[in-house]
Amino acid sequence: MILSPENNQLYYPPYRKLFGGAVNSVLIIGGRSISRMMLRTLIEENYPGVSVSEADCIEQGLSYYAVQEFDGVVLEVNSTGTDGLGFMPEIQAIFPSAQIIMLTGNFQDHLQVEAEALGLQFFTKPATLDKVNHFINS
Repeated sequence: MILSPENNQLYYPPYRKLFGGAVNSVLIIGGRSISRMMLRTLIEENYPGVSVSEADCIEQGLSYYAVQEFDGVVLEVNSTGTDGLGFMPEIQAIFPSAQIIMLTGNFQDHLQVEAEALGLQFFTKPATLDKVNHFINS
């Protein structure tokens, strides 16, 4: 633990830079379990100090926030239970400091424009090491 010069509080320093900022934990919400597993494996194998959690749907992901704060959130556009993009204001309110990435297997230009207008990063499936590295090192 180290002492923060900003607020004189002790904290654990971030292990890696991920999604454009310092991240210790990532929450992957929605999509098929195989997609979540692939992305989780890519992150864990290449960034072993970053913890990764998965949620089947947005509601489950939001319930995880009561237990742990996440620095990075990957949200499937068509998450089980709701339209991920339409749910974004609530996600951003609950995870105000998290870097959020929208993930989709159904690329449409308007989705990317809407995601970027909300200040989100956007990428299409499948999750590949090149894509993960792009966001980790941006």
